Amino acid sequence: MAETGGTPTDCFARPSALEGVRLVVICENDRDTPWARAVDIYGATVDIGPDLLAEELRT
Repeated sequence: MAETGGTPTDCFARPSALEGVRLVVICENDRDTPWARAVDIYGATVDIGPDLLAEELRT
C-alpha cells in the first residue's frame, strides 16, 4: 500500500506454484497497472523475472 498509494482493500495475496515463492501479493485499482511482489515463506521479496511475474498475475 505504501508503494501504490492504495488502500488495504486494493491488495490481496495468493499462493504460488513457483519454486521458492510462497505468495504473490497483488495491489490493483481502476487507474494503474497492477503492482505485484513475490515473497518467500519468511516474507522476504523474491526476485523473479517480469515474465514469470506477469504469468502469475494471469493465473
